[in-house]
Amino acid sequence: MDEVNLYVYTTGRHQFKHKLIVGHYLVECIRDGNLYTYPPEDRNTFERWENSTPERAASYLIAKAAGVIIYYLGQTKDVKTVQIYLDRSAARPFINGWPLKWEASDYMTAHGTEVKNRDLWEQYNAQIHKLDGVNLAFTTAPNSYESIMLRQAEKELERIEQNTAANG
Repeated sequence: MDEVNLYVYTTGRHQFKHKLIVGHYLVECIRDGNLYTYPPEDRNTFERWENSTPERAASYLIAKAAGVIIYYLGQTKDVKTVQIYLDRSAARPFINGWPLKWEASDYMTAHGTEVKNRDLWEQYNAQIHKLDGVNLAFTTAPNSYESIMLRQAEKELERIEQNTAANG
């Protein structure tokens, strides 16, 4: 059976009074018993944010991955659900369905205040709507990529810190 999965992992540290977040994603497509990934597993592609949160980083990464997911869905047979694996620090708004609820309420929270980072959530929702007809199942369940991707993200943070320290 064909399937399409998305793995999104972020990690961060407080550095120079700013929260530094790095994250990356991997889209996996299993088609006719063959495994395809984007980006290829041998190519680490990281995004970097300062003064951010894991949730904001994850929303950006999911929106960025949507085009790849759409491509793979066009290459598969009868995929109705895309599993989206998230690290626990970023999962809460997605598992609770908040982005679509915010959109329905014109990006106002349950407390009547405007959602922080509205532009980012609007971009996220615009991309998610392109996946119309596909169920997105958000989960923090353990998976085969979790420890590898988190370890890669930690190494990227260390590399950034070393470069920052070296450049003063």
